[in-house]
Formats: sequence, structure tokens, C-alpha cells
Amino acid sequence: MRQDAVRHEVATLAEPRAKAAGLYIEDIQVADAGRKSRVRVVVDLPDGPGGVDADQIADFSRELSAALDENDVVPGSYTLEVSTPGLSRPLTTARHYRRNEGHDVEIQTGSDRVIGTVLGATHDTLSLDVDGEQRDFPLATIASGRVHLKF
Repeated sequence: MRQDAVRHEVATLAEPRAKAAGLYIEDIQVADAGRKSRVRVVVDLPDGPGGVDADQIADFSRELSAALDENDVVPGSYTLEVSTPGLSRPLTTARHYRRNEGHDVEIQTGSDRVIGTVLGATHDTLSLDVDGEQRDFPLATIASGRVHLKF
């Protein structure tokens, strides 16, 4: 079975289980890893601040692994990896910015680089506190965004 087909089958099994666990599927990758396949599922909370806890990941991983085995989705042996996106992931959707409400982000809009604290995001606008002033940015104008880490 081709990797795209396996990925689709994994998604079909993962999505309802993620929803039931209060999780959102951020990404699914299927790749060859030597004699095995590697199935990587990245999960996050659907919206708002806070993070996925280790128990949620463990429970979801067990349920998905059992479903993959029961339905014989991945040919041969495989390794299942379930994780969260982490701080280094690019911020590309309003949901990503809402998940980082209250945190500092760095965005690139054209030739401007802006660092500010996320106040909120709608489906088309990001609101940041930049040096004590609220500034709104159309999401369509943001070339890149990421969490800004202070050291």
C-alpha cells in the first residue's frame, strides 16, 4: 500500500479518536524507517491557551495503536510516534495564534519584523500588543510567524 493511502487510513482512524480525547490532529506522516514504517501523528488542543498533557498523549497513542493493529492499516511492522508540535513550529493559522494567546510571537509582514504579545486572533486577523499598543494584522499579510523565546 502506498504511503499516501496509509496516511489516509491512519487519518480516518485517528481523527474521531482525537476528537473524543479533546485533541486536534495537526499532522500525520508515514515514512519508511529501515525495515519498519514510522507513523508520526502530531496532536494539539483545538483552541485556546494551555497544553496537551502526557496522559492525553499516552491514552490517545494506546487507542490509535490498537485501532491500527486491529484494522491492519500499516503493512509490516511500524513504530507509532505521537507528539505535540512544540515551540519551534511555524504559526500559520488563526488557531495557532489563539493557542499562543498571552505569549510573545515574532511575525514577518513584508519587510517588517514585529514582536508582540498575542491578544487574540479571528479567522482573518491577528491582534498583538506591541510596546503597549494594540496592532492588528491581516493573517493574509503575515509571511511567517513563530513563538518568540526570551533568554
